[in-house]
Amino acid sequence: MREFARSLTPRSIMTGSIVLYAVVLVMVLFPPAYMSVSGMRNPVILGLPFVVFYYIFNAALLGVGLTVLYRIEDLRGELDERRIQEGE
Repeated sequence: MREFARSLTPRSIMTGSIVLYAVVLVMVLFPPAYMSVSGMRNPVILGLPFVVFYYIFNAALLGVGLTVLYRIEDLRGELDERRIQEGE
């Protein structure tokens, strides 16, 4: 995993992050996507109405994306304060 994270270019990391966030934003903010979910009748998942589950799922997907981005930056050493202060 560490070698894979180090082999990624900053451009590919940024592109992957932007694609993930764009997908989540479209799922939440694009009216046809929301309307297709809100029109469902009485589906219950984990005791929640499907619309509520849909928003929790989107928030969880965004949280997982941010966690993965943080881990990749940590594995690449981009969060090391000494490197930042030295201007690398």
